[in-house]
Amino acid sequence: MVMDVFKENILDEFEANLDRIFGISFSRYREIVKDDGNVDEEIDMIWEEDGATALRKQLAKRIAFLSSIFVERELGRRMTYKELCKQSLELGLELDQEDLEPLESAFPKTCYSR
Repeated sequence: MVMDVFKENILDEFEANLDRIFGISFSRYREIVKDDGNVDEEIDMIWEEDGATALRKQLAKRIAFLSSIFVERELGRRMTYKELCKQSLELGLELDQEDLEPLESAFPKTCYSR
């Protein structure tokens, strides 16, 4: 199966952002999140059901969530929703406040605990 060039560009952009922010590749990201094929399934589902913009935003949010884990470890505590938003918007991922609003009620759990 030939991948759609637009989808391929979005995945290339995702990997470029992973490299820029964390210095890792997409394959290393898969190892970090212990991917068992769900990442590809989710990407395909979003692409088919919601299109390019939704896929780009979802991948950007994945980077923001991963970044929040590292920031929380540095802080030694959970971030507030406001801190998460500020930090996420500063990553240069083309996310805006509206993209992050749904997270307020479903604030992501992190692996940080004390």
